[in-house]
Amino acid sequence: MKRVLAIFTIFAIFSLTTFSMPGMAHRGHEGFMKTMMFFKMVKENREKLNLTPDQNSKLDRILRDVENYTASLKEEKGKMNFLDNFVQDSFDPFKFEEEKKKKKEEIRNFYLSKIKAIHNLLTKKQREKLVSIIKEKVKKIRKRRIMKMKNLRRKRRWSSKNRREMKR
Repeated sequence: MKRVLAIFTIFAIFSLTTFSMPGMAHRGHEGFMKTMMFFKMVKENREKLNLTPDQNSKLDRILRDVENYTASLKEEKGKMNFLDNFVQDSFDPFKFEEEKKKKKEEIRNFYLSKIKAIHNLLTKKQREKLVSIIKEKVKKIRKRRIMKMKNLRRKRRWSSKNRREMKR
């Protein structure tokens, strides 16, 4: 009986930790990465957009808000850790998941509002220029990834051929 209880406990803990890990059950980090890439591209390419001094100052304020908010999220990251909360005396997994969902929605709303602010700040021509810059960057990144994958495949083929020849 103790053995069954121990196995069940281990299984329950493993299931709960897997469920609460962002990379495993809650796929959604891709959207966050794209959002952060957007802000990075705006920051890096603002000179190419021919902004007015007023637009520059407003964009500075928006980007500063994003940086501060992102830094505060990094500090809060430990508070939303499942295992740290599990150890506490009063732990409610349903409440924990609900709080996590609320926080995720709050984060999403913040970044979307900043994207909307940037959209309203730029003229149509500036937005078109920014989009073309981002598309070009994405193309380069995809090209690099494809080359990396091809190189990895070549290495794997080469190493598997070597292993076969070494066995002989």
